[in-house]
Order: sequence, then structure tokens, then C-alpha cells
Amino acid sequence: MGVKCNEQWNEINKPSALIKTLQNENRDKYNCTRNTPLVESEIHLKFGNFAETEYSEQMQLGIEEPPESLPHITRQMLFRTRFEEHIPRIPITMSEEEVKNTWRSITKEKKASSPSGRYNAIYKEVTMDKYLLNFLAIAMNLPFLTGRPYDRWSTYLDIMAFKKKDSIKIGSLRSIILSEADWNAAGRHFVTKKMTGQAEKLGLLPEEHLSGRKGWVSIDGAITKQLYMDNVNASKTPTVILSTDGANCYDRMVQKYIAMMCSKWELEKQVIKALLQPLHVAKHYTRTGFGDSHTFFTGTNFQGTG
Repeated sequence: MGVKCNEQWNEINKPSALIKTLQNENRDKYNCTRNTPLVESEIHLKFGNFAETEYSEQMQLGIEEPPESLPHITRQMLFRTRFEEHIPRIPITMSEEEVKNTWRSITKEKKASSPSGRYNAIYKEVTMDKYLLNFLAIAMNLPFLTGRPYDRWSTYLDIMAFKKKDSIKIGSLRSIILSEADWNAAGRHFVTKKMTGQAEKLGLLPEEHLSGRKGWVSIDGAITKQLYMDNVNASKTPTVILSTDGANCYDRMVQKYIAMMCSKWELEKQVIKALLQPLHVAKHYTRTGFGDSHTFFTGTNFQGTG
């Protein structure tokens, strides 16, 4: 792997040095929001890790105003998190049928879906027996009834994948997180199916938002852009296009703001906390061509969605 040092690229071949370098790089990603307004100490105490404080709730109810010390654009973002009465509450538990359907929707049975070694196929098979399904439904609902996730949900495996073909430079690698299958499945149910599905029906999503929406895939955005450019060329219309790509954007998402938006869209606070807390205090192991690392890195205020 190539690492840049003093404007020179150095090659690392020793497994221990490679793991250390990659883990330092990934640790910085999960800390890259530490100097942003909502994560700074004074504001952080006001809102808490997951917007669970009384002040946060009163601000969303419109009783309190966003802090005057915040930048204008941040205050505007916080105004957007205020509750709207027409959005129905999302049930805090999954029925046995919903648990069964959630696992059925996961098609990659052989995928190594959990650092603990629990595979999707095992969970899917459990749903075929009514007694085992009952136990599985209880186990999957407990963290969301209590707001206390399982300890094993905080263990993640960072898989280093090539972002650019044949480039071994550290900036050309992307870390893809392997998480516990039941944590991932629960997130799929509550966030993707229930919350986003309800937002779709209520017209809360902007027209240009394609990610995660039923019936849309990423290629639709590319085709729309190409058709637009074809129309511009045919009509000879003066046009300016600005393409922006936020580096490591999924790791720059501040969890308290995610929590406030999910709460606005009527996802229960216990559900939000149970899904976000494992990421907040995560232990990250690393997988490379040498295998899985025996060492991990962790923190006390990691941000992002992984």
C-alpha cells in the first residue's frame, strides 16, 4: 500500500504497519466532524449525543430557539427539524410477520453479514419455524423497546476495497463496514421501509432525491442528466452545471442532526438511539488481504452512519 509522507510515496508491506496505517486513516474519518458547530462542547451538551435532551425536544416543538451562537446556515438547518403534526408515529416494534418479511427481503444469504459470524441464511431459516420466529421477534424488538442496543452491535469490520482499479495508494481505498446482520436488518425495516416509505407517501422527499427510493436506481440520475444535456445541446441554451461530491460524506453526518430529522419524521427516540449508539462507540477491526486484524480502534464520539 502506498502512503504519502513529506510529498513522497512510501510503500508498506508489513501487515502490522499496514493495519496501523489504515486504522489511523479510518479513525480520522469518523472524527472529521469534531470541529463542526453541532459537535463542539457547548452545543454538544445542549443537544446530547442523539438529541435526547429536554432542550432538544423543546426546540423541535418550537418552544426554544436554536442557539444564537450558531452560524446562520446551521440555525436554518435546525429550524427544519421542527415537528409537523400531519406525520403519523411509526410503531416502535416489529410484528412477527414484519420480522419474517425483513429477512426474506435480504437475498444475499451467503454474504458474511456479521463480525460475530452469524449469516443471513441462519436468520432466514429461523423465520421458517413459528416458535423460533417468536423468539427472534422478541430478540429483535428488545433493543428498541429499551433504547439499549446489544453490545455486539458495536463491533464492526472495516473492509478495505479498491476505489480506483489497480491503485494501492491509501487515498484510493474505501472502507466498507461489515456490521451485525440483525442491526442492519432492523435499520432496513425502521429507516428504509417504514420512515422513508412513509416520507415518500407524504411527499416529504424532494423530487431530485433518488437514493433509497422504491422504483429508483442510481442510473436514473445519470440518465436524467444525459437527457438534460441532450436538450441543452439541441436548444443551444446557455447552461452552467456544478457537480459536487462531498468527500467521506457518510462519515460527516452528525448523529444528533440525524436523530432530530428521524424524530421529526416520527421515528421513536428509543429506535433512533438503538440504531445510532453502536456507531457512536464502535470498535473497528480491519480486513485486508492479510486477513482480519486482531487489533481495533475505537472512540467516544464517532459520528457518521458508517
